[in-house]
Amino acid sequence: MSERGEDFDAMRRPRVGALAWLAAGALLAAVLALAGGAFALGLSFGRNTDTALARTRHWMNVLAAQCAELDDLRARMQARAQALAIQVGGVQADMIRLDALGQRLTAMAGLSRRTFDFAHAPGLFFAAQPLDFRGAATH
Repeated sequence: MSERGEDFDAMRRPRVGALAWLAAGALLAAVLALAGGAFALGLSFGRNTDTALARTRHWMNVLAAQCAELDDLRARMQARAQALAIQVGGVQADMIRLDALGQRLTAMAGLSRRTFDFAHAPGLFFAAQPLDFRGAATH
């Protein structure tokens, strides 16, 4: 090639000075530092994630145990409620038999039906004022 062609090629190529190389190196160093910082930050968050997962698993196990305990308590309470219902039924049957016996005894003794009324539930006495039994023995 001629000298003139070499000069023309040199003019077309951009000249990269020392300052440009320094800026490119600084930019590359900044990008690498940023990537390294992000990597280190990810590692530190990753360590805490294992601890958080372990805590989550622990509380999930605690919750599962409490749910199982509640199911057991519900089953036991249901069994107790059924046992109480059976006992109440037995007491009601006894009361029916006692009412029938009372009706027969009242009829055999010739007492008035108003004395013992087995057709209605007995009334309950609730005093509006407290009763005073202190002077009852002297009267």
